[in-house]
Amino acid sequence: MQVSDKELRLHQSVANQLIQDIGSGTYPVGSRLPPESELATQLGVSRFTLRESLRYLQSLGLVTRRQGHGTVVRAKEANRQLKLTVGSVSDIESHGQVTHLVGIDKRIVEADVALSRDLPCDPGERFLHISYKRVPAGADDTVPPALNDTYVVEPLAAVGEAVGDRLVGPLYLEIERMFGERIEVIEQDVGALKFDLDTCRALGVPRGSVGLRIKRSYYNRSARRLMVTYHRYAGDRFSLNMRIQHG
Repeated sequence: MQVSDKELRLHQSVANQLIQDIGSGTYPVGSRLPPESELATQLGVSRFTLRESLRYLQSLGLVTRRQGHGTVVRAKEANRQLKLTVGSVSDIESHGQVTHLVGIDKRIVEADVALSRDLPCDPGERFLHISYKRVPAGADDTVPPALNDTYVVEPLAAVGEAVGDRLVGPLYLEIERMFGERIEVIEQDVGALKFDLDTCRALGVPRGSVGLRIKRSYYNRSARRLMVTYHRYAGDRFSLNMRIQHG
């Protein structure tokens, strides 16, 4: 579903008001925000608009949301973790074109508590989950294999029809083709991860190996997140290069 510029500005305006209320102590840390229906009425917006604004506050680490427990204030100020945009969308697209997906498994899942914290999203929110291994598309073995997990928002789950036993190129291009959605921003987070035994076997690395986990969140032109991917690489086969300069 497309979100208009007017709606996007309203989402941000509501989020800013709530951030101000939390910062001023109107809603102290540890307290619960009013029920969605009540809060939406107070702010003069729809429950849909309110939920999008609360989702943004959750991404900042200001609140947590659990079905049946409401929205709880967890911090007075936003989490200011540094996030760097590395390269460009075309860089990721180029990498996708020289690899393909194998061992594909597709299913609709509901986010449990752990996944909802990591994405983040509401517990119980539904996604198309696609797990697969990404390997070089040709004879070039300099491209490292990776184990991937992709979560596509349920309204776009039909993209799974485009994924058979094998897909060449990045999945988000199929989303653009099928739904007319343009990916404008890809946010990337990189961290170390100790692999479990199954991951070690799949990547052909020794038991107990540590590798890299790359999380990418894909947003359309309306700043709506459409997809999140997790990529696990063996640490000795992958490096990340960044160039940082003043704007």
